[in-house]
Amino acid sequence: MAGCPADEIWCLDRLSLRAVWKVDSQDEIVRSVLGGGAFASDGYRGATIRSCDDGQELWKLQGEARLHVLDGSSVLCSRGNAIQIRDRLTGEELRSVPCAGFVVGRVAGPLWVTQHRDGLAGVDVERGVEVWRRERWVVERREMVLDQRLFVTISDRDVFGTVASGVVRISGETGDVVWTASEEALGVGGQRWFAQTPPVVADPWVVIAGDLGEFVAMDATTGAIVSNRGRRLEKQLRGRPAISYKNRIAKCFEFGGGLAIYTAPEGDLVRFVEHKWPLWDLKEVDGRLFVSTGDGVLLVYDESIWGL
Repeated sequence: MAGCPADEIWCLDRLSLRAVWKVDSQDEIVRSVLGGGAFASDGYRGATIRSCDDGQELWKLQGEARLHVLDGSSVLCSRGNAIQIRDRLTGEELRSVPCAGFVVGRVAGPLWVTQHRDGLAGVDVERGVEVWRRERWVVERREMVLDQRLFVTISDRDVFGTVASGVVRISGETGDVVWTASEEALGVGGQRWFAQTPPVVADPWVVIAGDLGEFVAMDATTGAIVSNRGRRLEKQLRGRPAISYKNRIAKCFEFGGGLAIYTAPEGDLVRFVEHKWPLWDLKEVDGRLFVSTGDGVLLVYDESIWGL
């Protein structure tokens, strides 16, 4: 699972959680399983493709790079100024598409979304062309600017993003703005937590969970506000990205070691668990909640943690 940079990568049996293998790494974070028995990790020294069978290195790229699943035989490599299509097993470059920024994710088929300094773009990697570009939109007669501080999530072929000025849903296929919600309408004007929190799409809702227990839920289709809960935690925490499971939202905190579970879309705080370690990342597998920490400890909760 993805977590904080570490000196070792472990593979655990999915049911028993016993260690299958472990390998030494160089401050790498596991990002994605690429299929065909390979997974990708990256760190400050570059991106590495490793075998799922034993964790051994298959090939490596020097410098900043992000890897994504493309198809059964190739991977998409985002380098900041180009998208490279490479052979999954050998790393051989098959073709390159010039583009600005890094890939956020796939919309549909060959269309991928990239995020650059001035906004977002849709790139067709098969034709090698930029299909659309979006840098600004209008909310209540005011022009809002997309920039590198935009936090985005891709779901149902669209891009959901938060910035200091509000929330926006953009069509991933055309770049058109589907709906917007201003920070004033959401009641979060001037609150820093809001602009630093990526949205969670828990169909049919879009949820933004803040660093002090704040919780905003919107209808994903229309952008209408469904619930808006204010501060509920006693101390400032540095939140990490949240995830959804059924009608629950889980969010962990790097500072304070807190784990919060909310109902969706109401935003009721089901439980708040504190740990002595900073909590870094969350994954849900078969209803179990896996939490990686900043001290090399993996926390595993059974389905009861959700309070269903």
